[in-house]
Amino acid sequence: MSTGFLQSTSDLITCLLQTPPADLLGLALVRQSTSPPGAWFPNDAPLEQVKQAAVEFLDYGNRCREAAHKLTALRPVPLSVSCLEFGL
Repeated sequence: MSTGFLQSTSDLITCLLQTPPADLLGLALVRQSTSPPGAWFPNDAPLEQVKQAAVEFLDYGNRCREAAHKLTALRPVPLSVSCLEFGL
């Protein structure tokens, strides 16, 4: 009987692998850059795009930090499945 919830570790892995990667401007700029390998940021990108990418990275980091903080505040959830590694 399927309840629609994750039933095993492999279900969780499959679910996480289907999550699309974050589409951040900074990553696109680095991929398109002709700067030497190991450079901190693209030298050939317009300054306004680099600024926008930096703001986007900071915002993304803040949202991730906020989500992680909210997860730490969750109350325990009683489990009705036999897969105990999903207990919070």
